[in-house]
Amino acid sequence: MLVRTKPEVKTQLEAEIVNQFNLFKKYNKQLPVGFEDIIAKHQALITKHKSDDHQMVLVTGPEGSGKTCLLTHLAKTSREFIGQDAIVIVRYLADLNPGPYANDVLLNLCKHLNFALKLDMECRPGKCDTEMKDIFNGLLKTLSRSKHSFLIVLDGLDALKPLLTCDKNRNRYDWLTVNLPRNVHILASFTQTTKNEDELNKFIEKLHFNDNVLTVPSLSGQAISRITSEFLEGRNRKLSQEQMDLISDTLVNSGSPLMLNLVLHRALTWNTTCVPDTQMPDSVTQIIHQVSDV
Repeated sequence: MLVRTKPEVKTQLEAEIVNQFNLFKKYNKQLPVGFEDIIAKHQALITKHKSDDHQMVLVTGPEGSGKTCLLTHLAKTSREFIGQDAIVIVRYLADLNPGPYANDVLLNLCKHLNFALKLDMECRPGKCDTEMKDIFNGLLKTLSRSKHSFLIVLDGLDALKPLLTCDKNRNRYDWLTVNLPRNVHILASFTQTTKNEDELNKFIEKLHFNDNVLTVPSLSGQAISRITSEFLEGRNRKLSQEQMDLISDTLVNSGSPLMLNLVLHRALTWNTTCVPDTQMPDSVTQIIHQVSDV
């Protein structure tokens, strides 16, 4: 069935676009720090594949490692590498509660592209992974004939729900592993945990090029010191050397930007001359629970 843009559908789509744009502005305020190498690698991949078929680029890393801010930055600067007339679509999947089904995301992308390009592509939700792959290939074929370049950013693939009608042994991300035409680029992130490690590895195996998987690095000790100094100077605060050492020791195993941000805001509550007698958290989840219990 050909889905044309009815007024109520257009209104729903516009509301979602506005919501996603507001999220983009939110994450765009938090510039990625210490990600120079991974930014350069992504730019090199974009340049490399502008003239040939390729696959998506996947960014992986633990919770709070800065993937969302990194993808926002890459989306913001993408036109410098894929063309000023490029159409960029960003979806923050992890911010949708409850997380969306994969076919809902594909249907939404199709409607968004119809809206942006004033097209009448066939938009329908696939009922299983094989059908979704066929639908997605049809969408890519249409985009390949466009004069525009495209960047589709999907932040938080791990938030996608598996389709109830699909074979449980099949990966819910299979439809994204197809070859992409030269003018279409997909950038996605995946939060790596011990629970989804096997699923992530199976997904990566379907990507034929190892350099398409970028792992977010932990912040170096030098970067942590620089960020801490700039944070305190901006708020006209000083900490004792013991307090600075406590911050460094807390982040030695994490090194994530989110963990650093939470610890620094907690440090603002400290007395300047005393070392806090409470045990510092060792994970993002733990510090959030501690704040919630206050």
